[in-house]
Amino acid sequence: MPDFLHGTTEDGIDYTGSTLVIDLKLKQSKTNISLYEVLDVWGYSLSGWTPILLHLRGLCVDADPSTIDRNNFEVANEDRNEPIYEFVYLDGSVGGGRLVGRLRRRLCGKALARRLCHG
Repeated sequence: MPDFLHGTTEDGIDYTGSTLVIDLKLKQSKTNISLYEVLDVWGYSLSGWTPILLHLRGLCVDADPSTIDRNNFEVANEDRNEPIYEFVYLDGSVGGGRLVGRLRRRLCGKALARRLCHG
């Protein structure tokens, strides 16, 4: 039976005064910085793979890295882009509430990992 997963930044971790931020374009870090706040994560785990859906808020999207210190920055509420959703496919599973193996990002074609932006 598959395991359905859901977590928010409010679940179990104290982010008082900070938040969980990811860079979706890390391989382009010398020419581009794209930082997103993670708001929610949904997943469905079965048979050795786990597709997850990230609910994100864009903080610095396609910005010039020379203009931003990725370790210390602030973004005004009106400059945040949301909602943004990103699908990520992971090798590995969760079974009975426990991790089975390791969760690693699975490389997929663009059609499978397309970013959906609504606004």
